[in-house]
Amino acid sequence: DNAIRLMGLTPAPVPAKPRKNFGQYARNWYEKYSKPTVSTATATTYDRQLRLYILPALGDKAVEDITLDDVQGLFNSFGSKTAKTTKEKCKVVLNMIFELAVEEGLMTRNLLKSSSFRLRGGARKATEPYTVEEMRCLVEGIGRLQNPTDRAYMALHTLHPLRLEEVLGLRWADVDEESMTLHIQRAVTH
Repeated sequence: DNAIRLMGLTPAPVPAKPRKNFGQYARNWYEKYSKPTVSTATATTYDRQLRLYILPALGDKAVEDITLDDVQGLFNSFGSKTAKTTKEKCKVVLNMIFELAVEEGLMTRNLLKSSSFRLRGGARKATEPYTVEEMRCLVEGIGRLQNPTDRAYMALHTLHPLRLEEVLGLRWADVDEESMTLHIQRAVTH
C-alpha cells in the first residue's frame, strides 16, 4: 500500500464482507445443523424458541451487529411471569447459533459467555387443578375433536391421573386390556 501511495496511486478498496441477516442465519442453522440431528421433540422445542422469542427480538439484525445489550434485552423482555426453564431453553438455542457464528468468523465471541450476561427467573409455580366443572367441560368436548389421536390423548389425559409427558410416553404394550390398567413405563418431554 505504501509503495502504491508513493507512486501517486490509491490502493483498490477492499470490498466489505456482506453482512449476514441473523433471522436467515438462525433458520439455516436450524434446518441444516439442528433439525436433522436431534429428536423430533427437541427440534420442535428449538423451533418454538426461534419463532416465539429469538427471531422477533434479533431476526432483523445482522449477525455481526448483535451486541450484549441486544441479548440481555431479549432475556429481560421475558418478564417475571416467564418460567426460568423457558429462558434456559432459549439460551441453549441461541448459544448454539452463536457458537457457529464464532466458528465461522462472524462473531469474535459468544455473547452469552460474557460475565455481564444475567439470566434470571423464578421457579415454575404449581398449576392449580381443574375444577369439577372445568373437567366436565373437557370430557364433554372430547367427542367434538376431529383428529382421532387428539381424542385419544384428551380421553387419556382427562380421565386418568397422568401427567402430559406420561400420556405422550404411552405405547400399546403399556395397555393391559384384561386388567384394564395402564403401565407407565416412560415419560416423553416436549
